[in-house]
Amino acid sequence: MHDNEEGAWIFVSHSLKDWNKVRNIRNILEEKGHKPLLFFLKCLNDDSEIDDLIKREIEARNWFILCESENTKKSKWVNAEIEFIKGLEGKVYEIIDLEKDIESQLNKIERLSKRITIFLSYSSSDRQIAQEFKRLFKDNDYRVLDYTQMQAESNFESNITDAIDDALKEGFFLFLISKSSLESNYVKTEIEYAFEKSFSSKKGANIIPISLMDINELMTKMSPLHLFRISKSHIYDFSKGDIDKHILGLIESLKTKEME
Repeated sequence: MHDNEEGAWIFVSHSLKDWNKVRNIRNILEEKGHKPLLFFLKCLNDDSEIDDLIKREIEARNWFILCESENTKKSKWVNAEIEFIKGLEGKVYEIIDLEKDIESQLNKIERLSKRITIFLSYSSSDRQIAQEFKRLFKDNDYRVLDYTQMQAESNFESNITDAIDDALKEGFFLFLISKSSLESNYVKTEIEYAFEKSFSSKKGANIIPISLMDINELMTKMSPLHLFRISKSHIYDFSKGDIDKHILGLIESLKTKEME
């Protein structure tokens, strides 16, 4: 389903002595469409300091898996690497205990994968600006799935609710709202179901409404059912100003936003 989409780069911190266990994590990440970064530098040993190249690579990345084991506890450079990652602002990481069962490890991988995956939904008339959103998110190392294109390719017709529910299991569901999108009964149904979902379960935390139109005007066009429950604070306003700056603010929010 997602073979043609680019996944996120994920830096995996680990001990070389745990290669067999770490390889399983790498394989799972790749199956989910991501691109794990694993460094095997022969020149490093347990008494080595972090290489400057690795430091620069860490600084350039956003997403991390920190592997813990008896081997990492004994490795000076792995511990220094982990502390360096934890000390940087804006880095998102999951700690995986390699000594625990595979189900525990999978839960941590799933949690990180959901946070760095975005389903982007939009009206066909908003395709140009949607491509700009995709570019900016990918530049910030997100895995972006074009929900609208996926539905078109699968001859999607009527089961909007099931499709959105499936997307929410894998990541954030981000939809662009514009004047033209509200003129489409199909898109409007999708938007209103997403809002309904956001008030009926915790999974609403995974729903990100983006307004490309004036918020006050948008509120007048929503159905009376939703007007009683939607506040402007639930909607990200991209109707004015620089999209690049808005995206950076949104990304900072998504890094710490509660998820289901």
